[in-house]
Amino acid sequence: MRRSARVAAAVGVAGVGVTFARFFRPGLAAVASPSSSAMLEASAAVAAILLACLAYGRWRQHALLADLWVCYGIAVIAAGKLFFVLVPVLAGVDPHTRDLHAAALIAGSAGAVFLLLAATVSFETTAAARRPLIDLTALLSAVVFMSVGIGLLGDVAGSSFSGLSDFLSTEATGDRGTLSVTLLQILTAAVFATTALALCTRRLPDGDVFFGWMAVASVLWALSRINYVLTPPRLAPWVTVGDWFRLAAYAVLIVGATRELRAYWARLADAAVLEERRRMARDLHDGLAQELAFIASQSTILARSDGASHRAKLLRGAAERALDESRRAIATLTRPTDEPLAVTIAQAAEEVGGRLGARVHLDLEEHIRLDAAHREGLVRITREAVTNAVRHGLAATVTVRLSNHDGVTLEVQDNGVGFDPDDLDHLSGRLGLQSMEERADQMGASFELASRPCKGTTVRVQIP
Repeated sequence: MRRSARVAAAVGVAGVGVTFARFFRPGLAAVASPSSSAMLEASAAVAAILLACLAYGRWRQHALLADLWVCYGIAVIAAGKLFFVLVPVLAGVDPHTRDLHAAALIAGSAGAVFLLLAATVSFETTAAARRPLIDLTALLSAVVFMSVGIGLLGDVAGSSFSGLSDFLSTEATGDRGTLSVTLLQILTAAVFATTALALCTRRLPDGDVFFGWMAVASVLWALSRINYVLTPPRLAPWVTVGDWFRLAAYAVLIVGATRELRAYWARLADAAVLEERRRMARDLHDGLAQELAFIASQSTILARSDGASHRAKLLRGAAERALDESRRAIATLTRPTDEPLAVTIAQAAEEVGGRLGARVHLDLEEHIRLDAAHREGLVRITREAVTNAVRHGLAATVTVRLSNHDGVTLEVQDNGVGFDPDDLDHLSGRLGLQSMEERADQMGASFELASRPCKGTTVRVQIP
């Protein structure tokens, strides 16, 4: 069960407990503040308008039909608060007008239906976004058109909502026992509960946490509607449990939308960083790496010629190491920041092995997570170990293993000529061995080297 589903279930259980308790104590958590109704509606209206804007941004970004339904649902609720609550009050219209009461409450229920559509539609169904101005105009026109229809419906059905006599609201009701109001609240509560159940039981898009927050908010909205039905007429002007639940629902959605905005800006920052890294990699590849490749090739020819001096061989080794280092830098810069460690190590080992003409066998455990410093250290050790195995150990086959048992362990084993670990002075690859050991020490990891002449070499690094 996902964390959001567990939270929604916990909120539902706690909310049912509170609702059951207030059934016996109607005044539970009620605050006698009739003047707070206008403030509560204004706060809810601001929250709904903000959420409608954020929902529109989600749809523009993802172009999913589910996001479009969310956008319509929140927008209809926001429009109901704006057209049937805030504007009439600011214009001096009598807030006890039953037609406005009916239209406001119907708008809140219509928004709930759109949210249910968002929870039940396939998350793979797209609703292509066009130009921002065209999309925004079409959305606002549709919302205004629906609001006009809801207003006309409220005018026709106003007599059925005569029991509403308190402050205007798209959710709260000062019900005086009117059957139509009670049924509408119960049906709306059922719609919200179904929305929460659908979001808790289906697989959500990868990395999308907003619908998890919406499941929790839907539970709170359902609880608020049930509590409004149970609110006695004498407590209707008060701030009751239903008000606390609906305000909590808006707060949960705003927190969820804020978290998503933070994740969105983080993705933009990561994309900008990755693009800059790729630009630097292109510059290195087209400039420095090409020059180093030329120096390495010429120094190799010079070292192989008759009468080549020891200094020429040292020059060849330095040129090859510099070229390898430039390739490592290019590979690091072009690597996605969220790439799995197993994929990164596999690419590094296969790139080196393929370039040097060795077969690479991989046995890598997936889903291993390490911080950036440890990841980079293991990747560099892998490249160095494979390079030494082929270039200096003359290995034809290299096996790379990555496991996560009592710590993360990297093992690079080859079938090369091997050597005596107690006598490294004559080895041309001793600098590489020293760098691997130093890098492991910097990571706080253990470094083991096992080798015998004609028996191959094994390099093992373990991060506790």
